[in-house]
Amino acid sequence: MEKLYVEENNGRRSEAVKICCDNCGKDFLKRKRFIKNSKNHFCCRECLYKFQKNTIKIKCDYCDNICEKTQTQLKNRKSNLVFCSRECKDKAQRLESGKKFNNLRPDHYGIGNGKYNYNKNAFNNKPNKCVDCGEDKKYLLCVHHIDGNRKNNVLENLEIVCANCHRKRHLSLIDGEWCYNTKFLTNRDKLEKI
Repeated sequence: MEKLYVEENNGRRSEAVKICCDNCGKDFLKRKRFIKNSKNHFCCRECLYKFQKNTIKIKCDYCDNICEKTQTQLKNRKSNLVFCSRECKDKAQRLESGKKFNNLRPDHYGIGNGKYNYNKNAFNNKPNKCVDCGEDKKYLLCVHHIDGNRKNNVLENLEIVCANCHRKRHLSLIDGEWCYNTKFLTNRDKLEKI
């Protein structure tokens, strides 16, 4: 059997093997040393790109339009549903889309009763300024739970403070130095001294 060779860029010749392109089916010469390392063989870059872009036509589960998806896109799905666009996925995730998409929604969808909207409640019913320093720029203000219990969202337990005053409410004294700690509440009588 006659040995085949491929001319390399530096003018040397490498031993080659005649092989079939996985995309177009055309025979071509490939260096023998590269055959062991690759699963697929392509005669040119265009064939490689076409092979990688190999798409499947599939129906969108929300709008029933036909769309094209690659094997990778179909393999990496978290649910068994296929959508033609992000817009269709977002519409399917809404409560009004029906039971067909229940496994797509997070567990907490549809069970909210408004009791965790304490920010909106406080800003609508209290003066929008810091109770300590009087800061009134809304983007600097936040809501603090006076008793430290985030589940106690009654209006009397909420106060509007600026970011600096909120930090003061979560300080602990460690080795004679005040340190910020979200899990700690500063005593009310010490707030004015800090």
